[in-house]
Amino acid sequence: MINNHPSPSSTYQKHLLPAIILSLSATFYLYEFFLRVLPGVLSYEIMHDMGIQAATFSVIITSFYYGYIVMQIPIGLLCDRWGPKKLLTLSIAACAIATLILAYSNTVAISAAMRVIIGVASASAFIAPLALATQWYPPKHFALITGLIQLLGCVGAIGAGAPIAALTQHVSWRTCMVWSAIAGLILTLLYLLILKDSPNPTYKPSKKGSLREELQKVKFIVANPQNWYTGVAAMSCWAPIAIFSELWGVPFLMDLQHIDNATAASEAAWVWYGIAIGSPIAGWLSDRYASRKKPIIICALIGCLSATVLFYGHIQNIITIEILLFCFGLAAASQVVTFGLISDNNDEKIIGTALGFNNMAVISGAVLQTLVSYIITMMWEGATVNGTPVYTQHEFSFAFAIIPAISIISIIVTHFAIKETHCQKVSGNGHETI
Repeated sequence: MINNHPSPSSTYQKHLLPAIILSLSATFYLYEFFLRVLPGVLSYEIMHDMGIQAATFSVIITSFYYGYIVMQIPIGLLCDRWGPKKLLTLSIAACAIATLILAYSNTVAISAAMRVIIGVASASAFIAPLALATQWYPPKHFALITGLIQLLGCVGAIGAGAPIAALTQHVSWRTCMVWSAIAGLILTLLYLLILKDSPNPTYKPSKKGSLREELQKVKFIVANPQNWYTGVAAMSCWAPIAIFSELWGVPFLMDLQHIDNATAASEAAWVWYGIAIGSPIAGWLSDRYASRKKPIIICALIGCLSATVLFYGHIQNIITIEILLFCFGLAAASQVVTFGLISDNNDEKIIGTALGFNNMAVISGAVLQTLVSYIITMMWEGATVNGTPVYTQHEFSFAFAIIPAISIISIIVTHFAIKETHCQKVSGNGHETI
């Protein structure tokens, strides 16, 4: 009798091992998001301990992004050159060590420098797991995998919130940092022992070449118009989150409902719930129906409508506001589909660099924070509380007009400029010489 059941060994190699590899690598994204948000949760403790004010403390916070943004394309080149395993292992070790030094730092300069290092190292947290996914899973699963990794990032952000706030009632902020560093060192050891770049035993990262050859990869990516169109869509997905959820959302909700900071922050968390739940769903729908463009357009419509009603509908009902916030986050989930487009439109030999290019496009939406803040300042009517400027719906209504406009741009670019790949690799991009 012929045994048609697969052997335990083949089942492990085909299904379980890829899941272990990808899940373990993706924990870095969770860890990176946790470290990104952690100082903000510990802000009062850190400022009190170091004897600094909010403006100085903001230097420490924003230093992370200086390293993170600058390293997106270089980290993609390193991923292609070294392989995801080596890059992830070195990166998470750097994050852990920098966090440990930060735990014992007493100066702003050292603290900011450590945050820059964490930002530089964290640049691989999203890119390298995606590069591993291209080796361990077929393209049809790529968007779903991207969504699941994004979900882990939201879990990391939530985990650095209320749980850490509760923990600081019992231990110091420095102890929280030390424990966070130890967790990173444990993950470093697991990465070193378990991660593999590819199921193919003969796989090797791209051969080491000259600087000219490395720049040639960037040239291929930049020369492909589809990468730029996808980058515009990717930026449009995340820019509203950068403007609202990461900066002005809480003050807007405080003025809208005349509530305190804690209540507004609790409501604003619904945006992150929307991103966390929507990301894997958007990825699954893209893979399930073999379409990249439709999820992006649908999400942009949801974002445009929810933002318009939230900002200009003068809604007071708490449940309605939370639903709108959830939909606002849900719309941003389509960014995972843009990474699927990048994967479809670029050769595997330059995939790390291409993903880095797109991630840089996603993050570039944060520059609109400055524009929106400038508009709010220009429209400010002079209201203050204890000498501190207070902004109202008058200022927000002008500044936030840019958010639905961004969604409209995404719809236009996606519909008219982006070519549907149907979740398949697009050949003929001229990468054969790499």
